[in-house]
Amino acid sequence: MKKAIYSMIKEPKGKIYEAIIDYSNLICSSFSLVQRNSYELNNNSKALLIELRPFLISELEANEWPGTILLKDKALLRKFTLDNGSVAILKKYANSLYEWQQPNLLEDLCFYKLIDGEVWMATISHENDGYFEITENEFSIMLTMFPYLKEYICKDINNEL
Repeated sequence: MKKAIYSMIKEPKGKIYEAIIDYSNLICSSFSLVQRNSYELNNNSKALLIELRPFLISELEANEWPGTILLKDKALLRKFTLDNGSVAILKKYANSLYEWQQPNLLEDLCFYKLIDGEVWMATISHENDGYFEITENEFSIMLTMFPYLKEYICKDINNEL
């Protein structure tokens, strides 16, 4: 089946945010967060990094990640294992999807599928933007499990992948 972009039309907050994080744990194996060089980390984001350290898979300098291309700067892209432990940390430190911004947290939470490592969900937090790269069938399954997501997500008609 062909994948398409399904954009978030409202920011997932509270229980909706938690439902997306919990669901990602069922179908994804990893997630990434970005640390911009142009912003300092505060005590909260430093504590987050300490808690996430056991889940760290990779850390590399990048100028590109899902949803973002930097023209002049680079950032530190960290990829982490997604499991019950890291999910608890993601829910502990944020109550909404676009809350993932420096200096208080890291940026641009992104989830990668268990099956093929492809992007499942990406965010551009400072632009209050997020989207899913999923098939129509995957979208239907999400709506069956979480009917209220219909208010938060819609298909981008011109963005088939």
